[in-house]
Amino acid sequence: MTAVAARFAGGSLTVETDDYAGARMVVFEQPGANRTPLWPDEARRLAVALIEQAAQAEQPEAGDWP
Repeated sequence: MTAVAARFAGGSLTVETDDYAGARMVVFEQPGANRTPLWPDEARRLAVALIEQAAQAEQPEAGDWP
C-alpha cells in the first residue's frame, strides 16, 4: 500500500492492489469515502491526468509572464 499525505483531503490518500469482485484491481481510497476499485488501465489514465494537471498548476499562463 502507498499512502500520500493530502493536506485538503483530511488525511492520507491510499492506493493498493487487491482482489475485488474476483479480479486484481488498483484500489484508491480517500478519508471519509468508499474504496474505489479501478481497472489497471483506469488507474494509469488517472495517474496521467494527475501528472498533467500538476504540471499545469506549476506553470504560469503565458499571459502572466513578465
